[in-house]
Amino acid sequence: MYQDKINKIIKKEDFEKFYSKKIEEKTKILNKIKALEDEIKTQKEELEKVDMKKILKQTKEILSLKNVTKEMYEKLVEKIEFDSGKNIFVKFKFEKYI
Repeated sequence: MYQDKINKIIKKEDFEKFYSKKIEEKTKILNKIKALEDEIKTQKEELEKVDMKKILKQTKEILSLKNVTKEMYEKLVEKIEFDSGKNIFVKFKFEKYI
């Protein structure tokens, strides 16, 4: 495009319009990249907040079936499912972090 402008194939005004649009697109893309980087940083910080030692301790308490409270189950267990063969499946809330 620049060579076309120099060789007077396109008008200077047309080149400037095209160039300014490209600069706007670049700015939008850079802003989007920055927003995504910020979101990734936030997600990483949220993952770091997970206290695995505490979760493992509570899990061991539940599995030992000693001093288990309803609140402990609510904090650790997302859902419990049963199939027709009377098998029990427990989905823990923290599985995605392991």
